[in-house]
Amino acid sequence: MAVELAHAFVSVVPSFRGIQGAINKEFGRVERSAVNAGDRIGKNLGSGFSKTFKSFAGPALAVLGAGAISSFAKGAVDGFSELEDSSAAASVVFGASMQKIMDQSAGASKNLGLTKQQVINAANTFGTYGKAAGLSGDALANFATEQTALAADMASFKGTSPEQAIEAIGAALRGETEPIRAYGVMLDDASLKNEALAKGLISTTKDALTPQQKTLAAQSLILKQTADAQGDFARTQDSTANVAKTLSAQTQDLSAKVGSVLAPAFTAARTAAIGAVGGMSGVLDKVVAFQGALAGGGNTLDLVRAIGLNPENGFGSVVREGIGSIRAFGAAWKANDGDITSSGLAGFMEQAAYKIRQGLESVAG
Repeated sequence: MAVELAHAFVSVVPSFRGIQGAINKEFGRVERSAVNAGDRIGKNLGSGFSKTFKSFAGPALAVLGAGAISSFAKGAVDGFSELEDSSAAASVVFGASMQKIMDQSAGASKNLGLTKQQVINAANTFGTYGKAAGLSGDALANFATEQTALAADMASFKGTSPEQAIEAIGAALRGETEPIRAYGVMLDDASLKNEALAKGLISTTKDALTPQQKTLAAQSLILKQTADAQGDFARTQDSTANVAKTLSAQTQDLSAKVGSVLAPAFTAARTAAIGAVGGMSGVLDKVVAFQGALAGGGNTLDLVRAIGLNPENGFGSVVREGIGSIRAFGAAWKANDGDITSSGLAGFMEQAAYKIRQGLESVAG
């Protein structure tokens, strides 16, 4: 179980104090334990993810620090968010046949050296071209999965990245033949017309090809001219390059899975932040409106209305009374003539301003 790996880390990192010495002493044993535990973690990840995560979260936090954990968590959530968005788009493209895309993505890290994200992105790319060629339903999904698998094999065969192969096939399907030449595929107008004729898409090579016919003819020629590359990833999956692709894909898929667990908390926090920012923006809008009314010589009622309150009742009347009292204090201070023009709290503030100023002037005199 994954607990073995967690115990290894706990013995290595009992505390921050003396961590370097503990690491030097225990490194060999940790490595041996990690190798044995790694396979068991992978096999039990689906059903025991939460338990496994909790078992190594504490020691990992001690080793990596809060900053690294925060960065990893954000990256994981961002990765899941991207996968979520692209999957939603693919669902629109493929409709009821989306399950075929999901089935391919589920085993893609092992079978193709691709992440789930790469498979969904490729499906969206090829699905667009397939739809433009008039395909739909299962035929469209099969078209996309076939091109995705071919891109993985072409990348393995020629030692390029999957993204380069996906882009090359996509370019060929939209009529750009140069990128796919790097994979040994030669397309030109004559070969496309001959292939279209052979597939019954046209009745004579004298006919001009429509974009839809070009896409289908190009796809057929690509399959024919990449016969040697097809199945290459499976044949050479133990090669250094393909093992690296598999590990990278599985690591990124794991990160996205962690992100799916953390996403609700991140989303809730971000939603709260949106509310706070919106509230602050609203407050600032009212401050600006208040300043404008004040600069324009507005009366107390204008000032209260500027901050979105009704000066005639409720809290608005309390604010009106407060603003009016402050303004009365300022006017009386400035006038310094003892003339009380208001009643209530405003009148009290006028009297206070006059008496305070008189007292200060008496002391100063």
